[in-house]
Amino acid sequence: MLLFLWGKRPPTGKVYARRRSSLSASLEAIYYRKPVIVDRYSIYIVDIEPKGFDVIAIEGFVTNETIERVFEVLNNDQRREEMVEGNYQVGNRHFSYEVLERLLLHLINVLEIQYAVG
Repeated sequence: MLLFLWGKRPPTGKVYARRRSSLSASLEAIYYRKPVIVDRYSIYIVDIEPKGFDVIAIEGFVTNETIERVFEVLNNDQRREEMVEGNYQVGNRHFSYEVLERLLLHLINVLEIQYAVG
């Protein structure tokens, strides 16, 4: 399931999952321009990873490399800014209300054609 977050929402400064889903929490963190650490679960690998988000990914456990990458993001303002702004732009391209609208209009058009013919 994809969650479209790029609408007009008041900033709260808190990141939380509206649903009990890592996908929701990850996208919400990206929307609020926060660095993200992701355990590469199956849905992430198929639906999110190919989009090109810049995240710290783990494979079920934290390694020394993971810790080094976390410290780099926390201690390097430029790296962190590049990460969160880049992720926001990727999210905007793939999960905006405009994208949702385009997909829904296409679906409606397909259904109208299908039912008009039938």
